[in-house]
Amino acid sequence: MKYAVFSLILTATGAQADSLCGVTDIDVVCAAMAGEWSMRGAMSVESVVFSVTDVTAGRVLITPDGVFSSVTVVDGAEIPDVVTDENSKSLLLGGPVYDVDAVDDMLETVEADWIADAVSLTPCGPDDLLQLSTVIDVQDFAQGTLTIIPYFTDQIVMISEVEVTGDWGIAFVTEVGLLTPE
Repeated sequence: MKYAVFSLILTATGAQADSLCGVTDIDVVCAAMAGEWSMRGAMSVESVVFSVTDVTAGRVLITPDGVFSSVTVVDGAEIPDVVTDENSKSLLLGGPVYDVDAVDDMLETVEADWIADAVSLTPCGPDDLLQLSTVIDVQDFAQGTLTIIPYFTDQIVMISEVEVTGDWGIAFVTEVGLLTPE
């Protein structure tokens, strides 16, 4: 019986991914994030005319040199393949830096507190992780930022904050997703 318990402990701890706390080399972080990821999350859209929160799903592709591509749909819809193309963005240092309170605020906004639970075993907070960002700019239609917070080599939090302009005026779109390897 002791052998079975010991084996179970080794199996459980062996499945843990590496934390990216304290890793400050952008090339190392990008190499750790390179690959295809599934995204589960939630989105909040707020405007004068409407207020909606919905569950989202998607796919993300990150190349070893930090090029980011994604596709997001409302949960339950078919998720198309994601490819790098002219709409892909390079992830860079210098975007918004989220601390624990800011991440919690984003999770509360989109009603996805479960994401905090998923990354709660990290030995550090998001402000001790290398956060990579890109600007979202779709002509006069949408402007904002997307930030990637790599907690572990198998769990990344993605936060986007975008202002979308339309006939209704301005809508504030916040999306938070948990990325896990495909």
